[in-house]
Amino acid sequence: MFKEISERIQKTNDQRVKMALTIINVMETSKDIALKTAVATSMLEMLSTSMIPEDGALVNLINNSIDKVCDTISNETGVSDIKDRLFTILNESKEKIDRIEAGNSILNNINYN
Repeated sequence: MFKEISERIQKTNDQRVKMALTIINVMETSKDIALKTAVATSMLEMLSTSMIPEDGALVNLINNSIDKVCDTISNETGVSDIKDRLFTILNESKEKIDRIEAGNSILNNINYN
């Protein structure tokens, strides 16, 4: 049973790494700035919420790729501080989502009878 659990964990980790590499490849090779920006923002969110200490090498790989894409976007658009702007977008989005969830919670607790 422990061997089966260990194999499942290993397969899950392999899938995570392969998925991250696929997303990095899409982010780095796309010509579409909007797509690059969206993927980079999503990867930043993933780094802040879904990584564990054992993911150090993967985190570095993702961060380096995000930095590379941000540099590319900066060169293409002439806009500096792209990564900071992505963090701002991410934080503002989280705040809006939190407010929507709070509103939904209030509405769900109203007795209309």
